Amino acid sequence: MKIVFVTTTIGARGHYGNHFAGFGEWPNGQTSHSVDIDGNKIVFVNQEAEKNGVIKTCLSGISGGKEIYIAAHESGGGVQGENGWHVAKFGHGPGGEVFDAIVALENLLGSKDAGEAFDSLCRIIDLNPKMAEFAQFRHDIGKYFLPLDIDLQALEIIPVEKRAAYWAQIDKVPYNNDNFPTFENQIMRFMQDKTGTSIEDLKKLCGIENGGIGERAEIRVFLRSPVLKFSDEYPTFHDWFKALMNAIDKLNPKRPIG
Repeated sequence: MKIVFVTTTIGARGHYGNHFAGFGEWPNGQTSHSVDIDGNKIVFVNQEAEKNGVIKTCLSGISGGKEIYIAAHESGGGVQGENGWHVAKFGHGPGGEVFDAIVALENLLGSKDAGEAFDSLCRIIDLNPKMAEFAQFRHDIGKYFLPLDIDLQALEIIPVEKRAAYWAQIDKVPYNNDNFPTFENQIMRFMQDKTGTSIEDLKKLCGIENGGIGERAEIRVFLRSPVLKFSDEYPTFHDWFKALMNAIDKLNPKRPIG
């Protein structure tokens, strides 16, 4: 059995229509309300009561194997999920994938499509933290290399005789060799437990071997003394950087890893 718990500040009808408890605010003493869906269950939980362990109390009354999904309201101070629980935060408002999936399920309760909407909510809760991790990783890699990409593109349009002076005066701290371990650690941590063609593409681009980026990897050699030509395969750093971000995008958890 799959069970989705939704911790919320207000009663079910306040945001989710008339299918649930039928009240706009949690009445005194009310801590949860559940609905069965094709042998599974969605349970709305008063997040204030959850501080006293309402979710575990609910689970203690349900026998058999259980797969637990929790959509935790962002203002609730966090739910202490057990090992193996799928936990994602959400806010009350349109535009959030978790919230939108909850509302979509509410609109389909009682119909033949409710089960599919329930499964979709479970998938989104499971993916949500992975998507957040991916977005942060992609942002960090882009932030690390974008200054270099911009400076090198500017260098291309500067007369040859003035390039050395221009390069000498710019701030190269964001991408100098001293900061390279940060990039290397992020790449290696992100690739843990991932397999497939897309990961192999990323390894090749970064020159990864023996658990790290090799000393002769093109990007490591390039950063020691950036020049306009990057490599035979990627004529400019911009070409390599674009290929790197494309390889990362193929690892978006929304996409199947191939």
